[in-house]
Amino acid sequence: MAKRRKKRTQPQKKRWTAKRWAVLAAAILVPVALAAFLAFFTLRDDGSSQPAEGGTIADVSLDKSVGPEDAPVVVVEYGDFQ
Repeated sequence: MAKRRKKRTQPQKKRWTAKRWAVLAAAILVPVALAAFLAFFTLRDDGSSQPAEGGTIADVSLDKSVGPEDAPVVVVEYGDFQ
């Protein structure tokens, strides 16, 4: 008896099933939703940049200041030269 040769079949291309589409959508939507959530809570203005009730903004000597005197932000640097 002669041996029969097996036909070699080419592997079929994998099709995109609903499960694969769901995984792809989740991989895209979850990081985007997380970034939007974090941006909303970190970038919103909750008034915390204002002094607390009864608090005042300290008077700062501006002898060696640079820039306009009515600037909305004043940076004060303290140093200890010991």
